[in-house]
Amino acid sequence: MKCIFCKEEKLDAQFSIEHLFPDAIGGSFKIHSVCRDCNSDLGREVDSHLADHPLVRLIRCELDLVGKKGNIKHFKGELVGSPADEKGGLRVTVMRDESEGGLKGRVIPKRFEFRAVEDRVVWQKSMVDSEDMDNFVSMIQSFCRKHGQPQPSVDEISALWHHLRGSSVGTECRAKSEALLFRGRLVKADPNVVECWEDIDVAHCRRAIVKIAYELACEWLGIDYLEDPVGEKLRRFVVDPSFTVPPAENAVKGKIDSQPIRNLTELLSFQPLLHVGHIRPSEGVLVCDVSIFNLIRGSIIVSDTPERYPSFVPQSIEIDPITGQWHIS
Repeated sequence: MKCIFCKEEKLDAQFSIEHLFPDAIGGSFKIHSVCRDCNSDLGREVDSHLADHPLVRLIRCELDLVGKKGNIKHFKGELVGSPADEKGGLRVTVMRDESEGGLKGRVIPKRFEFRAVEDRVVWQKSMVDSEDMDNFVSMIQSFCRKHGQPQPSVDEISALWHHLRGSSVGTECRAKSEALLFRGRLVKADPNVVECWEDIDVAHCRRAIVKIAYELACEWLGIDYLEDPVGEKLRRFVVDPSFTVPPAENAVKGKIDSQPIRNLTELLSFQPLLHVGHIRPSEGVLVCDVSIFNLIRGSIIVSDTPERYPSFVPQSIEIDPITGQWHIS
């Protein structure tokens, strides 16, 4: 049998199961035409860029879709529209809430460059999540050590923490004891307002989208597709990161884009979050439409000679990443 990527004849034992859509994103549909070596290399060098795209990671986290290592890299993004985000640059991480379900956001601790000296007291401006007492304790202890200040106890800092949380939001709190001089305020850092989707960079996903289109064409158009000139360009585009198609002969046409999403609530309201592949005729060519979670999409020309495949009829596949069920029509 010939591998559709390296095009080498190999024994059946040298092939492995390939998920048409990466299994890390719930792609349950399997093909058997990719050798083990190509499967491993392309999974690491191509599929990972799609599975680890920030938008895809966030949805994987919400749907509890884990990778082969059994974990999910948490999403990180810029926080905007919050009084906590003074002068911008405050970042949040979004993860699954194991106790209550759904997603929760945490502000990533940050020490600002700004420092002030008042009455021989050095003030360091820092930001920490209002739910993260451990980082609050660590931040104050670290500052005291760095500036040679008396080291407050964990109990003393914890008492300050609870006092601060008991204060009205936005009200400045001041505290002074033998080992601690502190002033601060609690502000609402809403993780539901995350700036990252208005102009999503999907450039690194391009090879993964083309790979899905190429594999689907090989599966539905048959073994003859390995001799299709357009298919050969797509194959080379996937396996060789240095290969680019000249503009005059560009077979990788169509824009890979994404829906403009402005916050988590809006993102998770998009239902159903399916993976879709569809090959159809269009103006004398065959086009493969690929959609990931109905949000990241690409339309790829897979052949400019449809007459090569007289028995082909348009086909679609839909995959539910949660249940793993798929349907071909």
